[in-house]
Amino acid sequence: LIAQTSEKFIHHYEVFPKRQEDKELIKPTLKAHKQLFGTDPDVLATDKGFYENMKQILKLEKNITTVSICKKGRRNQQEYERESTEEFKDGQRFRAGCEGSISVLKRAFKLGRCLFKGFKHYAASVGCAVFCHNLVLLTKL
Repeated sequence: LIAQTSEKFIHHYEVFPKRQEDKELIKPTLKAHKQLFGTDPDVLATDKGFYENMKQILKLEKNITTVSICKKGRRNQQEYERESTEEFKDGQRFRAGCEGSISVLKRAFKLGRCLFKGFKHYAASVGCAVFCHNLVLLTKL
């Protein structure tokens, strides 16, 4: 799990020993963002795995300007209209950029395959890759 700023800096990442359900990760991620920046994010953009129900979306929209989480399966008229807005589409474009950062971490920083043994060493290698990713971005400013 990674969270990025609009400048592509990874400000939050988590490594889990076992696969977590995506929809369980929203609250801890928002809490970490609020702790770091003192406010909720302007945009929350995720893939369909984070979708729980429309009530969850409406609850998140009270504090976050744009919640860009696609619904799984068929959409009703209200959901179709929400996903057709320009703000929603911008959020999904931002999410696609985050996917690109994950690809860079895998290819350029060798996270595609970790040869270290044990979870602690794996988590440390992810942390090093994120740190190096941010350093490379910093040199480009």
